[in-house]
Amino acid sequence: MFSGSHCVSSRIFRYIPDRDVSDLTGHVYVPLVKSGQETIAAVVDDNPLWFDVGTPQRYLAASRKLGNMIGKSVIEGDVRDSVVWDDCYIGRGVTLESCIVTHGVEMRAPMRLKNAIICRDDATIPRDPQYRFENGLAIACI
Repeated sequence: MFSGSHCVSSRIFRYIPDRDVSDLTGHVYVPLVKSGQETIAAVVDDNPLWFDVGTPQRYLAASRKLGNMIGKSVIEGDVRDSVVWDDCYIGRGVTLESCIVTHGVEMRAPMRLKNAIICRDDATIPRDPQYRFENGLAIACI
């Protein structure tokens, strides 16, 4: 199974077979290269560490595996099994467990959070009841 990204010309659509399911690599790229009809360049990264990070839980699992959980931030509180991005401040009295803290978040007031994504509040974040807003932060349960 191929799970990479493609950056291709719209000409590629001329070569995709008219069927419900098509293997882009096997049905399109390989025949084009063999026939010399098109030139294909590729960057291949054979690093075996590929992760599906499509959900917050999978993102946390990938971060755990890579061991890169804390960015360039100041941590004075208790942070367990959480990802903290750069330029954050986690103050004394703050306890985080299995959380994702995004860039530039400042948590100065004591609070305890578990299984949450925390980011700076912004007018573009929908005022949805599933989010909690306090102390300039937007908090979503995961």
